[in-house]
Amino acid sequence: MANVLEEHLRDIETRTRERQAQIMDQLMESRHLLNRTDCLKAAPQLTDLDRLNGMNEAQSESMSMAIHEVVESF
Repeated sequence: MANVLEEHLRDIETRTRERQAQIMDQLMESRHLLNRTDCLKAAPQLTDLDRLNGMNEAQSESMSMAIHEVVESF
């Protein structure tokens, strides 16, 4: 039984990480954080620190969203 549980948990972790990466890409693109040129076009007043904070926020949001989606799928 323990082997089945471990396999199930690994599957959940893999699905969550894959979904998190997809969501992260979408958030980065929608917020124009993919590269510095996109940032400057979207918001010329944006600093590198603002961009870093935006990336960290997107990473946190994407993980939360991915966990929610995977849990809801069960």
